[in-house]
Amino acid sequence: MSIELLFVEPQDWTHAGLPVVKVDGSDYAVAEDDDAANLAAIDSVRDSFWAFRSEFIGSFLGISDAATKAIAEMQGKLCEESQEIIELLIGDRHYEFIDQAIAADGRGHFLSPYDGEERDGEDVSPALEGKLVYRIS
Repeated sequence: MSIELLFVEPQDWTHAGLPVVKVDGSDYAVAEDDDAANLAAIDSVRDSFWAFRSEFIGSFLGISDAATKAIAEMQGKLCEESQEIIELLIGDRHYEFIDQAIAADGRGHFLSPYDGEERDGEDVSPALEGKLVYRIS
């Protein structure tokens, strides 16, 4: 039986406000606990309203299919520039929107662009035991 030791190399950048480490050639964002992971996911969702499927936005807002289609067309034309308009549509219900998004897709979807997975740190390296990690690359 052999024991493979995977070294954790801290990086000098962050992802969604979380510190990043390199393990075995892959980058991971590291959350110390659930609270840190939740805050990072909230920020990530808030910064990406523009990228949500128009059907999700329309369902959340309770608007007609025609209005939902108009949102999709706006997103197609404006891309990231539609963020401000969608923020205005969501209004003061943004925390409710964020909660629904995280409940639907999980934190990993918003924090791990590589595979959308949330992992226990010890699954990546013994040095990350007790932490939550999100693969970036």
